[in-house]
Amino acid sequence: MNDIRRTILWVIFGFSMVLLWDQWQLFNGNKATFFPSPAPAVSSTAPANKPASAASVPTGPVGGSAVPAPVAGAAAASAPGALPATTPSATKERLVVNTDVLSLTFDTEGGTLVHSSFLKHKDMVDQSSGFVLLDESAARVYVAQSGLIAGAEGGSFPTHKTLMTAVPGERTLKDGQDTLEVKFESAEVGGVKLVKTYTLKRGVYDMTVRHDVVNTGSSAASPQLYLQLVRDGNKPPGESSFYSTFTGPALYTEAKKYQKVEFSDIEKNKVDVEKQASNGYVAMVQHYFASAWMLADGVQRDIFLRKVDTNLYAVGMITPLGAVAPGTTKTVEARFFVGPQIEKQLEAIAPGLELVKDYGWLTILAKPLYWLLDKLHGFLQNWGWSIVALVLLLKAAFYWLNAKAYASMAKMKAVNPKIMEMRERLKDKPQEMQQAMMKMYRDEKVNPMGGCFPILIQIPVFIALYWVLLSSVEMRNAPWILWIKDLSSPDPYFILPIVMTLTTMLQTALKQRAVDRAAVGDQHPHGCAAAVQFAEVQVNTKKGPLRGPLTWCPHAGPSPRPHRCHHHCARPRCGGHRPHFRQGHGTAGRGLVRARADTPAGHLPAFWRRGRPADRPGARDFFSGAAFLHRRRCARVAGPWRAGGASVAAGTLPGGGGRK
Repeated sequence: MNDIRRTILWVIFGFSMVLLWDQWQLFNGNKATFFPSPAPAVSSTAPANKPASAASVPTGPVGGSAVPAPVAGAAAASAPGALPATTPSATKERLVVNTDVLSLTFDTEGGTLVHSSFLKHKDMVDQSSGFVLLDESAARVYVAQSGLIAGAEGGSFPTHKTLMTAVPGERTLKDGQDTLEVKFESAEVGGVKLVKTYTLKRGVYDMTVRHDVVNTGSSAASPQLYLQLVRDGNKPPGESSFYSTFTGPALYTEAKKYQKVEFSDIEKNKVDVEKQASNGYVAMVQHYFASAWMLADGVQRDIFLRKVDTNLYAVGMITPLGAVAPGTTKTVEARFFVGPQIEKQLEAIAPGLELVKDYGWLTILAKPLYWLLDKLHGFLQNWGWSIVALVLLLKAAFYWLNAKAYASMAKMKAVNPKIMEMRERLKDKPQEMQQAMMKMYRDEKVNPMGGCFPILIQIPVFIALYWVLLSSVEMRNAPWILWIKDLSSPDPYFILPIVMTLTTMLQTALKQRAVDRAAVGDQHPHGCAAAVQFAEVQVNTKKGPLRGPLTWCPHAGPSPRPHRCHHHCARPRCGGHRPHFRQGHGTAGRGLVRARADTPAGHLPAFWRRGRPADRPGARDFFSGAAFLHRRRCARVAGPWRAGGASVAAGTLPGGGGRK
């Protein structure tokens, strides 16, 4: 009955955990995993078909649809196709800017960031060059853009398609220098001039982007600032076919937390995200790397996701600047991140930015595992050995659960013959069979679910560990030992998979032997879970020789069934452990002799220690020979034994029968 109650409580606990997990997902702005509530999809208005360069400029007033769409009238003037002429000195060129960790390429058309390379993260194919994330080429499109669009009052202002002039200055971060500025100035468009200033710092992957809006006209202007990331919908080059990671837009707000959006949802106009917020960020995420635009908390912004062109998508923010009086300047600072998903650095940049490192639905377990892995790396200074140490710690933590699971499986295996016999006998009486099985479980103190729950508890932990190792950019290009030069790549010689297969087979065989020995121990009256060896013995009685099994039991407690074969010495010096043998009380011509495995060798009968049959009066009840082998550390006696003066090896029975 207690086992049944315990099982019911486990079921209730498991269901409670499911409900708690769903609420955690909703709290973080995700959909419920197990019981999702139906929500109507928010369809966005698809932009009209037009060239990609024109469609990439967001238009529309704040407060309207968060997914901008071209409109007639004044807003049409903001399209790049209607750009006013720029100053003669403005020419289209690209500038390369280098820091100690980044190599960036800027285009003077809009001051757009069109290429990024990470100096400390090498390309998987060409180890001599850094990994490229942002890129604008014939094969890929992935750029970071910003500019001005008109508000409700209309007008045209500098966009990311407006040619700008690069202000002369340093293009490389020199030794002893901590910051580097890159400035772009646009010509006057609609009475407004835009000045962009990128401030890069040593050792970090985020930068400050200051937008100075200068009203050079004679009337007030009310432009809006947009920040967007434009990317094609292709998977990153070199993506493995053995696993799948998320690639696409993502956003974070305090209200709905972290939300990911598939490119296919944008294509189908099925985007369900928060459209307005005063905090958070927008990002483009892929395996190991990400980019993100961030505004200061408290700045109102509209969030949009839209299809720009065929296989080209954008995610961004639009924030109103208010009225800018003639002759004045309005400044808005934004932050831009482009780099690897190093969790500690992401946490320091902005709240929730570390969530771009995608752990899947087991984030609640994965984050503590990564924290422990990082601490181990701080001590061992090698990610490979840190992983080994983490797995060993997890195995040690779950040892008790594994032991319980194996013990429960052993008990189930011991009673399995009875269950099979019962099912065969009561196959036509299912209700009676169920009651009989429950009674047997109760009598044998066996929980049929006892072998499953300990394993089920461990499964989410090791799945979370898998996601930690899969998502951590620290594993990329990280060496371990000998031929393992990159922990994120397959073993080039397949040595580790072969070793893993062999060790798994060995472990399975050892576990099976352990369960078998435990099951055998559970079948004899003491319920011993130790390795017990049976052998046939011959017992001399007044009625003639009797044969029967010998059980070597390591338990000191009394047998749950009548003790038919031995009793214990009451002398204090023996500790109650000295065996006294006498005639068994078996039936059908079979006798049973048992001896205690914790009996000191000095307390055994002298004739037994010498290994020859009894030849003195009163010894007729002792067995004349035995063959047995026990493997417990508590054993004190070694064989082979002598039966009738002849040596009998372990497992060889007097008379030619028996078993090991």
